[in-house]
Amino acid sequence: VEEEMNSKQISIITMMSAMTLGGNYALSVIPNVEISTLMFFIVSYIFGLYNGMMCMLITSLIYGIFNPWGIFIPQI
Repeated sequence: VEEEMNSKQISIITMMSAMTLGGNYALSVIPNVEISTLMFFIVSYIFGLYNGMMCMLITSLIYGIFNPWGIFIPQI
């Protein structure tokens, strides 16, 4: 079943992505501490799995490119 995104879903996804990114950047000075997994579970539980997955996709792409520790390069 394909679901159309409305403005409420888009705003939820963008606000939760911004909160997750802010938390990740705020905690980036402490090695091995991240908040994105916790936010994924919270967003998925409260707003549904689809919104949680979209939030994590956006967060992972932005944080992977603009990471304070360097860009994410997958190991081969």
